[in-house]
Amino acid sequence: MNNTIKCTYNSKNKIFIKSYHGDIYLEDVVNSWKEIISKKIIPENFQGIIVDLRKGVIKMTIEESVGVSQFYKNNLSLFGNKKIAYITNSPIKTVYSMLVEQKDKGYKTKTFSYKEAAIYWILN
Repeated sequence: MNNTIKCTYNSKNKIFIKSYHGDIYLEDVVNSWKEIISKKIIPENFQGIIVDLRKGVIKMTIEESVGVSQFYKNNLSLFGNKKIAYITNSPIKTVYSMLVEQKDKGYKTKTFSYKEAAIYWILN
Protein backbone atom coordinates (compact mmCIF):
# COMPACT_ATOMS: atom_id res chain seq x y z
CA MET A 1 0.00 0.00 0.00
CA ASN A 2 1.29 3.40 -0.98
CA ASN A 3 -0.10 5.85 1.56
CA THR A 4 0.44 7.99 4.62
CA ILE A 5 -2.00 9.31 7.17
CA LYS A 6 -1.16 12.50 9.00
CA CYS A 7 -2.97 13.47 12.20
CA THR A 8 -2.90 16.91 13.79
CA TYR A 9 -4.86 18.62 16.53
CA ASN A 10 -5.72 22.30 16.45
CA SER A 11 -5.88 23.21 20.14
CA LYS A 12 -7.28 26.67 19.37
CA ASN A 13 -10.54 25.40 17.86
CA LYS A 14 -10.28 21.87 19.30
CA ILE A 15 -10.54 20.11 15.94
CA PHE A 16 -8.74 16.86 15.15
CA ILE A 17 -7.55 16.66 11.52
CA LYS A 18 -6.82 13.38 9.76
CA SER A 19 -5.25 13.81 6.30
CA TYR A 20 -4.83 11.01 3.79
CA HIS A 21 -2.09 10.91 1.15
CA GLY A 22 -2.07 8.17 -1.47
CA ASP A 23 -4.29 5.10 -1.68
CA ILE A 24 -7.16 4.84 0.81
CA TYR A 25 -8.48 1.35 1.58
CA LEU A 26 -11.14 0.45 4.16
CA GLU A 27 -8.52 -1.47 6.15
CA ASP A 28 -6.35 1.67 6.38
CA VAL A 29 -9.25 3.80 7.56
CA VAL A 30 -10.32 1.34 10.25
CA ASN A 31 -6.82 0.44 11.44
CA SER A 32 -5.72 4.07 11.66
CA TRP A 33 -8.79 4.95 13.74
CA LYS A 34 -8.15 1.94 16.01
CA GLU A 35 -4.60 3.16 16.58
CA ILE A 36 -5.79 6.72 17.27
CA ILE A 37 -8.33 5.40 19.79
CA SER A 38 -5.94 2.98 21.53
CA LYS A 39 -3.23 5.63 21.87
CA LYS A 40 -5.78 8.24 23.02
CA ILE A 41 -4.44 10.74 20.50
CA ILE A 42 -7.65 12.81 20.45
CA PRO A 43 -8.20 14.91 23.60
CA GLU A 44 -11.49 14.31 25.42
CA ASN A 45 -12.76 17.86 24.95
CA PHE A 46 -12.44 17.96 21.13
CA GLN A 47 -15.17 19.69 19.11
CA GLY A 48 -15.07 17.70 15.88
CA ILE A 49 -13.05 15.95 13.21
CA ILE A 50 -11.89 16.92 9.74
CA VAL A 51 -11.06 14.07 7.36
CA ASP A 52 -9.06 15.55 4.50
CA LEU A 53 -9.25 13.36 1.40
CA ARG A 54 -7.87 15.87 -1.10
CA LYS A 55 -4.47 14.17 -1.49
CA GLY A 56 -5.85 10.65 -1.22
CA VAL A 57 -7.13 8.17 -3.77
CA ILE A 58 -10.25 6.22 -2.76
CA LYS A 59 -9.66 2.49 -3.31
CA MET A 60 -12.91 1.28 -1.71
CA THR A 61 -16.01 -0.14 -3.27
CA ILE A 62 -19.37 1.46 -2.63
CA GLU A 63 -20.20 -1.41 -0.30
CA GLU A 64 -17.00 -0.89 1.69
CA SER A 65 -17.91 2.73 2.43
CA VAL A 66 -20.59 1.33 4.74
CA GLY A 67 -17.74 -0.14 6.81
CA VAL A 68 -16.57 3.35 7.69
CA SER A 69 -20.05 4.32 8.89
CA GLN A 70 -20.28 1.09 10.86
CA PHE A 71 -16.95 1.80 12.52
CA TYR A 72 -18.18 5.24 13.61
CA LYS A 73 -21.40 3.67 14.98
CA ASN A 74 -19.44 1.01 16.84
CA ASN A 75 -17.29 3.69 18.49
CA LEU A 76 -19.81 6.27 19.63
CA SER A 77 -17.77 6.72 22.81
CA LEU A 78 -15.47 8.80 20.58
CA PHE A 79 -17.67 9.83 17.63
CA GLY A 80 -21.06 10.14 19.38
CA ASN A 81 -22.72 13.55 18.96
CA LYS A 82 -19.66 14.82 17.07
CA LYS A 83 -19.38 16.41 13.65
CA ILE A 84 -17.08 14.78 11.11
CA ALA A 85 -16.34 17.01 8.11
CA TYR A 86 -14.95 15.48 4.92
CA ILE A 87 -12.92 17.72 2.64
CA THR A 88 -12.92 16.51 -0.95
CA ASN A 89 -11.80 17.73 -4.35
CA SER A 90 -13.20 15.22 -6.81
CA PRO A 91 -16.54 13.59 -7.66
CA ILE A 92 -15.51 10.11 -6.47
CA LYS A 93 -14.37 11.43 -3.09
CA THR A 94 -17.58 13.42 -2.75
CA VAL A 95 -19.67 10.32 -3.52
CA TYR A 96 -17.68 8.32 -0.96
CA SER A 97 -18.19 10.90 1.79
CA MET A 98 -21.89 11.24 0.94
CA LEU A 99 -22.31 7.46 1.20
CA VAL A 100 -20.83 7.64 4.70
CA GLU A 101 -23.15 10.58 5.46
CA GLN A 102 -26.25 8.58 4.43
CA LYS A 103 -25.56 6.11 7.24
CA ASP A 104 -25.11 8.72 10.01
CA LYS A 105 -26.49 7.54 13.32
CA GLY A 106 -25.30 9.08 16.57
CA TYR A 107 -22.85 11.41 14.83
CA LYS A 108 -23.01 13.84 11.88
CA THR A 109 -20.93 13.97 8.71
CA LYS A 110 -20.92 16.53 5.94
CA THR A 111 -18.85 17.10 2.81
CA PHE A 112 -16.96 20.29 2.01
CA SER A 113 -14.60 21.61 -0.64
CA TYR A 114 -12.88 24.09 1.67
CA LYS A 115 -11.30 23.60 5.08
CA GLU A 116 -12.60 26.96 6.31
CA ALA A 117 -16.21 25.91 5.63
CA ALA A 118 -15.64 22.61 7.43
CA ILE A 119 -14.23 24.38 10.48
CA TYR A 120 -17.16 26.81 10.54
CA TRP A 121 -19.68 23.94 10.39
CA ILE A 122 -17.99 22.03 13.20
CA LEU A 123 -17.85 25.07 15.48
CA ASN A 124 -21.45 26.18 14.86
